[in-house]
Amino acid sequence: MQDIFEGLNDAQRAAVSHVDGPMLTLAGPGSGKTRVVTHRIAHLLQQGVSPFSIIALTFTNKAAQEMKKRLERLTDDSSVWMGTFHGYCARFLRHYGRLVGLSENFSIYDADDSKSAIEQSVLDSGVSLTHLKIGDIIRGIGKLKNSAITPDMMEEPGRSALDHAIQKVYVAYQKQLLVNNAVDFDDLLMHTATILRTNEDLRADLDAKHRYILVDEYQDTNLAQYLIVRGLSLDHPNINVTGDPDQSIYGWRGADISNILNFERDYPGVKIVRLEQNYRSTPEILSVADTLIENNRRRKAKRLIPTRSSGTKVALRTYIDARQEADMIADQIASAILEEKANARDFAILYRTNNQSRLLEQALLKRKLNYQLIGGYRFYHRQEIRDLLAYLRLVNNPTDDISFKRIINVPARGLGEKTLAQVNELARNREIPMLVALRAAIDRGMLSRKAQTGAKQFLTLYDQLVEESSNSIVAMLQKLLQETKYIEYLAAKKSEAPDESVEGNVQELISDASEVDLVNEDGNALQQFLEQVSLSSDTDSLTSDDRVTLMTLHSAKGLEFDHVYIIAIEQDILPHVRSRHNNDQLEEERRLFFVGITRARETLQLSNAMQRGFGGNQMAAPSPFLMELPRAEMSLADGGDEEGSMASDLDDSWGESWGDGSESDFPKALERKARRARESSWKSLPKLQSGSEMIAAATLAGVPVDEFEAGMRVRHPAYGQGTILSTEGFGPKRMVRIDFDQGDRKSFQLSKSPLELA
Repeated sequence: MQDIFEGLNDAQRAAVSHVDGPMLTLAGPGSGKTRVVTHRIAHLLQQGVSPFSIIALTFTNKAAQEMKKRLERLTDDSSVWMGTFHGYCARFLRHYGRLVGLSENFSIYDADDSKSAIEQSVLDSGVSLTHLKIGDIIRGIGKLKNSAITPDMMEEPGRSALDHAIQKVYVAYQKQLLVNNAVDFDDLLMHTATILRTNEDLRADLDAKHRYILVDEYQDTNLAQYLIVRGLSLDHPNINVTGDPDQSIYGWRGADISNILNFERDYPGVKIVRLEQNYRSTPEILSVADTLIENNRRRKAKRLIPTRSSGTKVALRTYIDARQEADMIADQIASAILEEKANARDFAILYRTNNQSRLLEQALLKRKLNYQLIGGYRFYHRQEIRDLLAYLRLVNNPTDDISFKRIINVPARGLGEKTLAQVNELARNREIPMLVALRAAIDRGMLSRKAQTGAKQFLTLYDQLVEESSNSIVAMLQKLLQETKYIEYLAAKKSEAPDESVEGNVQELISDASEVDLVNEDGNALQQFLEQVSLSSDTDSLTSDDRVTLMTLHSAKGLEFDHVYIIAIEQDILPHVRSRHNNDQLEEERRLFFVGITRARETLQLSNAMQRGFGGNQMAAPSPFLMELPRAEMSLADGGDEEGSMASDLDDSWGESWGDGSESDFPKALERKARRARESSWKSLPKLQSGSEMIAAATLAGVPVDEFEAGMRVRHPAYGQGTILSTEGFGPKRMVRIDFDQGDRKSFQLSKSPLELA
């Protein structure tokens, strides 16, 4: 075994050498926290701790794999369990799921499968969606599960129709999942937390077994994850959580920053170690990051101490529009690759939302630059992959009605909606799975002759696949493709002809399955493969190929690149429009920006555009976060020049108008930039309005017109409440179209209407 402490700084040594008792490791970005976690595990093993007494919980498969590789280089013992929270909970439920009504072969539903099941539950519960959105119900159920609230724990719902709907659908949805012997992603956590909370003897046994628990990215845990960690460390609180409150960016999906902020309260006598030395970024980049995040109140004070020598200043560029932004960034990357012999893999372009990738993709393709898009259309979400996996899931779990419905008529067997409705009704009346109901329908002669023939064909194929499952996953897939001629079936569909990659995708799936076949020795290869697929994430597809990386700021968490571009740093994008009236959400948006900044090693460019949106002709306001950045460490320029006129204008507006950091200074800055643009006669900026005109306009009720966006709920004194369908224009002429709950659809010029936010 290597010298565990070789090359560690004092703070890292303090964290690695700790053995018993709770410890909080506050680890800033680039501070070597992965190294500390793996070296601490190696040190525990050196101290005679059994590897089976240690579990390390991470948030991504990529982080777990990196830890495993590092630990293998430090020690020969690879028996320590390392994986994601969801991976641990899936394994836990294979053993103890019966305590919440699950069999060992349960299915794990992805977001699409879960949505289908919830839509069925809406029908089963009699809830009307006339004035409700299915997305709101899905989010409401997810919020309950992230808080480990089961249907039987729910209190009386609130007064709103949405609260009542969520409660009714949640009850029906959980009943359907149990009938299908299935869980969704949130269930993995909720069921585990529930079992630990309601079975004291089991909890105590596992607490004694898992004597040493290490949790990475603790700032991103939700209440269910908190309960799991807490339950496993009550009697033996040898728990080490590593994290950074300044990088808590998943509040929108239930993460609670209070978990890490209150860790000292939960575990008295905790040892606190601060990892502040940064080995990743230049001093200039770290200064910008530090200055930004100091504006947050909910944090634990720490510094980012650079260990590298100075580099180039952080660039802030303002472009005419989003297309120029994409084109100029692509030109910079192409120039660096062609003239400076840089590698494409060293460049990353980060953005707030996935829909901002389109222009970037076009610009890179135009310059023949290879790129990888993370968080786009994922491999396991492709039609051909989902269809084949549905067959495998039904073989593994015959009660999985969602998978049954997906593939019963794929390829077409004459089993249409009418047949499916008959089978579904029989299944519900007799409380049996649809697969069993199909066999019963054949025996009873309930189906038409054509449907009877198709049903028998399907069941024959299914039984053959079950027989092949004793051999290998690959054998099943090959049998399935051979019997169904699936690829030919897709090619024959005129309206949905598959592209050339379909066959390659199928072969990639077979290759993935073969890897599991090779390493599996306990006879549950299919179950292991399906679990691996279900727990995959966007960043699992990240490769080391020589490609420019495009990804959201959320996906970039935990990664680093030599050269980083962060685009669209504008009001209502970063920070997102949803954070406008919520200080906690605004702080999370600032943390997200902080995460993006600290991904950069060598160079960082931040940019905003003067126009962005549908048609590219909507005025865009710079983000208030730009006012919080340190001028001295940054280079200001327009999109085309290093020292262009817009750069000078931006510099003036920063110094004169943005100096005190108040939002009231925004109109001055925008007005300067708009006036400069008009004076330059840029044809791509038609009918520019000044920032003061844009922001000053308000409804008769006094609400700024720029606060109204599609999807928001509003109130009109004559028409009541409704939902905004669309908006158009800006300033005094900004229009809005509304779908009112009473059934009317109306359009208003906002500055002349008494409209309010509901």
